[in-house]
Amino acid sequence: MDKYRRKEVGEEAEPTLGENDLKVTINGKLKKYESTAFSLLKDPNRSHITVYGTAKAINKAVTLAEILKRKAPAELGGRQLRQETEIGSVEAVDVWESVEGDLDR
Repeated sequence: MDKYRRKEVGEEAEPTLGENDLKVTINGKLKKYESTAFSLLKDPNRSHITVYGTAKAINKAVTLAEILKRKAPAELGGRQLRQETEIGSVEAVDVWESVEGDLDR
């Protein structure tokens, strides 16, 4: 491995988050995400929010959506929430180039 180094490869960019989007990470606390989501939903100008989670945070994002659905009627004055789930994948390719000129890629 000392004779190769990882070459920078353009990766697919994450979607730009808007004002209705909530990005869930593996390190964040569900209570914090929950309070943020309900503060967004209590705004009368918002009709929806989008919860994003990638890699190990997917499970936490789905859990958050389920908690929000269950607690929504009490928090939002009887208003019901609807969940739409969309799952995708991103392909990552590592390219290694040789430090010495006579080695293969």
